Order: sequence, then C-alpha cells, then structure tokens
Amino acid sequence: MAGGQGLTDLTATAGGQDLETDPIQTSANLSVLNRTGSVLPSTGSGMTIVLFAAAAGLAVTGLWMGRRRG
Repeated sequence: MAGGQGLTDLTATAGGQDLETDPIQTSANLSVLNRTGSVLPSTGSGMTIVLFAAAAGLAVTGLWMGRRRG
C-alpha cells in the first residue's frame, strides 16, 4: 500500500487480449473454451469378457486338476 491507497490499477492479458479486471475485487474475468481434441480409442469390448471368462475357466480347471492329482 502506497500512502494507504491500496491497489488502484489492475491489468491482465491472455492470448494477446486484454481481460476485464476489477481492482476493488482484485479479479480478472477469463473465459475458457472447452474444445475437444482427438477422440480417444475405446477400451474393452465383448471380446474382453470372453477372454476373462476363458482365463478364469483355465485357472479353475488347473486348480481342479492339481487337487485331483495331489
């Protein structure tokens, strides 16, 4: 604070544009646009469930065969 004045001027820029500012509230208004970039690939499919089921079946069969022999 210079001489009890406090903040008297506030300026801000973003992307080369001046922003609307309020020195009393010490704020600057900035609007952000949400633009989608590339679309991410989808993960998982019906085949994933089939593979997990087959792996579980093999594991159960292996455990069953192991107990049967032992």
